[in-house]
Amino acid sequence: MVIIERMASAIAARDLRPQRFDLVLIGTALAMTLATVLLIMDPSLRVVFVDRTMDVAMTSFSALAAFGLAVLTVPRYRESSRLALLLQSTAFVTLAAFGLATVGLVLLKLDDDLGMSLGLPAQLPLWIAAANRLVVAVLFFAAGVAAVRDLRRRLARPRLLALSPVIGLAAMALVMYPLRELLPPLIGIEGIESLLLLTGSLPGDADEMSRLPGITSLELAGVATAVVLLLAAAILFRTTYARRARASDAYLAVGLVIAAFAELQHAFYPSIYTGLVTASDALRLLSYGVLVLGIVAEQREDLRELRAAYSALDRLRVTEAERAALEERHRLAREIHDGLAQQLWFTKLKFERLASTLDEDDRPLASEVGQSLDAAIVDARSAMVTMRSSLGSELPLVDMLSRAVDDFEQRSGLPVRFTPGSTIPSALPPRQQIELLRVVQEALMNISKHADATMVRLRAELVGRDLVVTVTDNGIGFDPRNLPEGGMGLRGMEERARLMGGTLKLESEPHGGTTVEVSVPILVSDWVPAMAEAAAGERDATGAVAAVGTLASGATIGGAAMGAAAVGTDTGTILTRPVP
Repeated sequence: MVIIERMASAIAARDLRPQRFDLVLIGTALAMTLATVLLIMDPSLRVVFVDRTMDVAMTSFSALAAFGLAVLTVPRYRESSRLALLLQSTAFVTLAAFGLATVGLVLLKLDDDLGMSLGLPAQLPLWIAAANRLVVAVLFFAAGVAAVRDLRRRLARPRLLALSPVIGLAAMALVMYPLRELLPPLIGIEGIESLLLLTGSLPGDADEMSRLPGITSLELAGVATAVVLLLAAAILFRTTYARRARASDAYLAVGLVIAAFAELQHAFYPSIYTGLVTASDALRLLSYGVLVLGIVAEQREDLRELRAAYSALDRLRVTEAERAALEERHRLAREIHDGLAQQLWFTKLKFERLASTLDEDDRPLASEVGQSLDAAIVDARSAMVTMRSSLGSELPLVDMLSRAVDDFEQRSGLPVRFTPGSTIPSALPPRQQIELLRVVQEALMNISKHADATMVRLRAELVGRDLVVTVTDNGIGFDPRNLPEGGMGLRGMEERARLMGGTLKLESEPHGGTTVEVSVPILVSDWVPAMAEAAAGERDATGAVAAVGTLASGATIGGAAMGAAAVGTDTGTILTRPVP
């Protein structure tokens, strides 16, 4: 009942519903089934021959592949504490140890003494090999269960667990060696003789032999158990792949299917004795290759995730630095409002009372001082508004530009036709967005001061991977070739454009208006900060966004390169009229 309930919950979670990967898995199983059926129906297609060198080479490659898989899996367990990885590593260590032990005994020429060769075949190698295959199948099945449950535990001695099956199999071999003559047969005398006929070690005809006779029910039960466990493990890893999309789980599921059919081939033609090469050896080597590809794919995914994490961390670092700068600007704006602006306003009131007592001869000078105080108040409020408008980086891009347009219209009385393109991004990274706001503000300020225009157009559109913002007026224009050196307005806008990674283009002619075009590359195509969505939701709730310019009526913010001569201010201004 517990298993049925878990299967039902997995289906409800869509873990067992058809996936695109299932086509690969089913295709692999069908291909293996077709090959097995063909080998049964046509004995001439069987792969059974004696080649000591090839057998040693294939066993060595398999052992090295299993050892490499174990080495690559252990660090992943240490990083994530997933028990599935530790169990997989244990299975690979067991396979590697068995293969290396086999090769070592052959190289030391001890295989005849232990009954591992076709010259003196014994039952002990069959028992050790069957136990090894069952232990590996159990480990992969346990790894699949741990992967489905996502069990995580950091063991104090993971190496002991990884080596425990090898130690157990070695102890089993030592105990069974003195009793080797008493072991019940896994392949009877008839099967051994048929195997010798197949390899040509005995004279006779074995062409009609579809499978090796003499294989006992005990051996078949062990093979069937290993096949069922491996196929179940493949289904479990397929489930984890559908749930978590780990590439290694997909490759492991395919590799386990191939390994299951390798065990099935072993039931027809066992390849236990040294020098004997069968189809099960080739399938087992193929399964190792698939598993290696899975580890490589997993490492590539980890590398991509690591790069994405570094990129996100870098963006977060930049965002936090920009946030700190914006908060500092807001604090300075409050200090200007509470300190400098109040003191200037108080000084203006006192001076007006004092000026009323002056003689007529001193009135012109008092008027100039009063005008200077008015200009200082306007400049203080303008600086305050400019710093507070830095918080516009939290708004969606269109709302930020709309605020700048509304503020400009309230201050200057000039109409602005704002045309946002339908494909422009919702927002830019804060650094780009605030620098773009500064360029637009500076362009608009110079239009109100110096262009003598009656109409202003602001357009934002996406051209390729660049955001292009254009500010155009129908003012008196100027000759860009006659701009004096040292003008801070144009230089400031160019520097801001460079900070954004973009370019600034200026076009103008006398009595022909002026166009300022800034091009900003979209560095992050999917940049839609949560703060922009929150600001948009707040805007919808209130119904309107108040103009920042109400904090300093009459003050002019922003600017553009619009004139024939230049004078420096706190942000820099390009005049479109000759300086008197």
